[in-house]
Amino acid sequence: VGCHFFLLCIPFLSVASVWTLTCTLHNVLTYLLLHWEKGSPYETLDQGEARVLTQWEQFDDGEQYSPTKKFLLVVPIVIFILASFYTQYDPIHFLINASTLILLSILPKLPQFYRVRVFGINR
Repeated sequence: VGCHFFLLCIPFLSVASVWTLTCTLHNVLTYLLLHWEKGSPYETLDQGEARVLTQWEQFDDGEQYSPTKKFLLVVPIVIFILASFYTQYDPIHFLINASTLILLSILPKLPQFYRVRVFGINR
């Protein structure tokens, strides 16, 4: 929310551009924090098992459709719907928002990608 309001204060950005930037930044940052960074931000008692897991894989002990994971799946979709509405469904903005939503926010959260490193990246 704070990032969106900050971007709205920049005079040369249109409302459509701000919503696209907000959606894109949210998707990129949550991907980096939840699906790229491995390890635990706090001391765990798991004998180092968390060192090879991303934050997403550690949530709720790997349970796939827990309330926490459902919420974290719905938030980017809601932001995408809002961004699509406020960009008046412009095809360019829609393509950017939809591609970042699918590639960075939905696909990595699917159970098929649990403990999977695509092309061996981030092992």
